[in-house]
Amino acid sequence: DVFCNTCFSGPCSHAEDGIYLYGSFLADDLSFLHFGTSSEVLDHLDEAHTRYVGRRHLCSIPATTVSDISASAVILSSQIDAGVSIGEDSLVYDSLLSGGVQIGSRCIVVGVHIQEEKGNESLLDVAPFTLPDRHCLWEVPLLGRSEKVIIFCGLHDNPKNSFARDGTFCGKPWKKILHDSGIQPDELWSSSSTDEMCLWNAKIFPVMPLSEMLSLAMWLMGLNGQHHEHMLSAWRTSYRVSLEQMHRSIDFKQLCMDSSNHQANIAAGIAKACIKYGLLGRNLSQLCAEILQNEKTGISTCMEFFNLCCKFLDKNSRILPLSRIYQVQVDLLKMCGGEIKANLMERSVWMAVADETAAAVKFGLE
Repeated sequence: DVFCNTCFSGPCSHAEDGIYLYGSFLADDLSFLHFGTSSEVLDHLDEAHTRYVGRRHLCSIPATTVSDISASAVILSSQIDAGVSIGEDSLVYDSLLSGGVQIGSRCIVVGVHIQEEKGNESLLDVAPFTLPDRHCLWEVPLLGRSEKVIIFCGLHDNPKNSFARDGTFCGKPWKKILHDSGIQPDELWSSSSTDEMCLWNAKIFPVMPLSEMLSLAMWLMGLNGQHHEHMLSAWRTSYRVSLEQMHRSIDFKQLCMDSSNHQANIAAGIAKACIKYGLLGRNLSQLCAEILQNEKTGISTCMEFFNLCCKFLDKNSRILPLSRIYQVQVDLLKMCGGEIKANLMERSVWMAVADETAAAVKFGLE
């Protein structure tokens, strides 16, 4: 239920209806922006505000015949592969979902990367991961650990509501969570007072390989009743963190780098498709700005697109104006730091514009 924990500075507080959307990164130069609770964010994105909301931006989604993605779902900076299902009014941001993942309605998924491994039917051994309706899921890198942690909760869970004050986890009272899972209170909390036991300080989230974390997440959400003893044993032997601990140990630098590289990869896929299959209708300069977020491969990727444009010229010189093709090449060169070559090629742009204008005038006179 924390949509912006990965973006902003300030102490994490709570609201009457879910967690306030900000985090606790210890950086003086970060500014605070409060969107509201997770539930309020989804309300802002619902059908009543359709004309103000772009439901797809910088995303890769499959055909409607090989996936089930609701038209009301908002998908931003994400790659969705075939076989994935996303329910109504859900928000998916900065994520990669594959392997038959199912996301319910009114869910929030942030920074989650579930990628199907080649050679396997699914990343998960038991069943594709499922996030029930009205749940939140996010993935966070931790300082000093190679694994990330998967965090999940109910959309309306209040992390500061105590065990004694009707506190919930994944929409269920703590009493039911403990009864169904077999987890003992002293395995979650150091305090024996039910007034001090809450989701905020419950050491319930295991840090393990991704597939194991997802299986345990489904078990804790009550979706996986098989192999109960094995699940409980795996949970007990794992290193676990609470929301409070997670906020204090987020690897913010890694989080930002992962996000930038992910968005760069999506932009590269879109740009390549535009050149290979389309008619250069997209703003390739803007896409390259996204691609260059990847400091390791950004420039080489943009140069690859420049070479593709040269081949595009041979195949489509009669379909597109030469000035458009040349201008795209100029933009790509400038983005790659080739200012001198770009300035030289810019002459070709203006010569092509002059020829096209002259041809149009001549045709009009005739």
